[in-house]
Amino acid sequence: MNLYLVRHAEAQMLGGEVRRDADRPLTVRGEHDAILMGRLLHTLEPGMRRIASSPFLRSCRTAELLSAQFARPPVVDPWRVLEPGISLCDVHAQVSLHADEPLAIVAHQPDLTEYLSWLVADAVAEIAFPPGAAACLTLGAQTAPGGARLHWIVPPVVVAQLHPEW
Repeated sequence: MNLYLVRHAEAQMLGGEVRRDADRPLTVRGEHDAILMGRLLHTLEPGMRRIASSPFLRSCRTAELLSAQFARPPVVDPWRVLEPGISLCDVHAQVSLHADEPLAIVAHQPDLTEYLSWLVADAVAEIAFPPGAAACLTLGAQTAPGGARLHWIVPPVVVAQLHPEW
């Protein structure tokens, strides 16, 4: 399966009307970046049927904007296992239930870096994963930690440079 890990796009800081971390909305730039990355995912996986997301507002909104860029929008599915402070095994068990189709998951840092490095190397690695960035991995039906293949990681700024018309 192709698994796309997407960090939620840039979000507003706590303060003012935003009192809880879970309620942080995307910034204008974050909204734009999520749209760019949605166009990229649509180009690469036009038949994607599901985008899983942390239930936090910034992740859900990123997932909604990603989905909206598809001709046939994938279902946005909030997963509590993607809330900050994930259990790698719990997330992997949930991902494995969808091994027969491409899947994107939208979540937080440092969780995405930890999950990515666990999947690819069964270790912890320092990986740049800026807001809105996406990574593409291939997992087999029975992929164990360390058994996935990382194909790429790309931030929104690169997509904007490659496709200024978007």
